[in-house]
Amino acid sequence: MLCVAALAGCDTQTESKTSASPDSVATVKDGVLDLDKSTTVGRAFDGFRYFSTKTWTHTTTENGRKLVEVTGTVDLSKLTSEDIAAATANAFGPSANTAQSDATLRNAQRQLKSAQFVFRFVLNLDNTFELKEGKMILLRADGKSVLTPVDGEYTLKEIYEGRLPDALLSSILLAGAQ
Repeated sequence: MLCVAALAGCDTQTESKTSASPDSVATVKDGVLDLDKSTTVGRAFDGFRYFSTKTWTHTTTENGRKLVEVTGTVDLSKLTSEDIAAATANAFGPSANTAQSDATLRNAQRQLKSAQFVFRFVLNLDNTFELKEGKMILLRADGKSVLTPVDGEYTLKEIYEGRLPDALLSSILLAGAQ
C-alpha cells in the first residue's frame, strides 16, 4: 500500500458519510508512504508529539470513491518557547533566541487557540491509496477559523520527522508579531 502522489486543490465532489468501511481507515493507517517507508501512516500520526488529538474518518462519494481523512489537532497553549525557537532555527537558521520566541508565542496564543491539519486520502481499486489534499485550519481566539491549503506531501514529511510544520510556524510568527 503505497502513496506516491500529492495532488493540490480541493475535491469538489459531493460526499456521502455512510458506506466506506472501517477497513478503509485501516488501509491508510497501516499503509506506507513513498515519502518515508520507515513507518506506517498511523504510527507517524500517533507519534507526532504536537498532536493533542487525532481523528480518522471514512466516507464514500456518490460516485463510489472511498476517502479517508485524518485530522490532527495542535493545542497551541501546549507549545513552548523552546518548540518555537527550535522550529525557527530549523526554518531560518540559529538566530532565534528563546526570549524572543517566548514573546512571539505568548502574543500568538492570545490570538490563536488551535490548529488542525487535515489530510484526505483516496483509496484506489488496486488497494493502494494516494494523498488527495492537505489543509490547515486555524481556530482563532474570537471563535473564527481560517482555512489554509498546505503542501500535503511536504507537511506530512514534517510530521514524519517530528517537526512543527512550517505552515503553523509561519502563522504563529505572523500572529505573534501583531
